[in-house]
Amino acid sequence: MQEQKKRPADNSQQSKKKEVNKTRENLKNARKAAGLTQQALADKLEIDLRYYKSIESGERLGGIWIWDALEDCLGVNQCVLREIHHGKANSQ
Repeated sequence: MQEQKKRPADNSQQSKKKEVNKTRENLKNARKAAGLTQQALADKLEIDLRYYKSIESGERLGGIWIWDALEDCLGVNQCVLREIHHGKANSQ
């Protein structure tokens, strides 16, 4: 039986995963700081709870209009929510 060598993790995949985790954490913290449940925020955004959960979990990116609405509902700039730093290359 031949031993399989483990491939080193792709740095771009690791970086993207960290961005998703940070976005998820920022969004969740902002929602909680605003005193909103996932259902309450989904209702304010006029979207289905499952769709909101998929955004907060990082499964879906969500459209620009959602991030604009999140910014308005939570009072936090979407650049902060999405951990976007101007001047840095960003694939989003």
